[in-house]
Amino acid sequence: MKRHRNHIMSVPVAFCPQCKSEVAFITAGNSRRCPLCGFQYETGKLPQEPVETPAVISLLGILLRFFLILVAIVAVAVGIVFIGCVTLFKW
Repeated sequence: MKRHRNHIMSVPVAFCPQCKSEVAFITAGNSRRCPLCGFQYETGKLPQEPVETPAVISLLGILLRFFLILVAIVAVAVGIVFIGCVTLFKW
């Protein structure tokens, strides 16, 4: 019976693009190295762009939304009146 070596299951394995095998990269500082072929790459955080949120909604935007809602309400009201008149005079 062949005796298997114990592998630590918590070590993440990744595909090495140079030697084309799955290995557990060795981390040293800001870089990771393949233990088989020596392929090395740097790790680091990607620069994050600050998210700009408008502090105050402009008065023009508020007025535009108000009038669009008002137009929608008027369109629904006209539709209800039209359907009511058609139904009423259909007799």
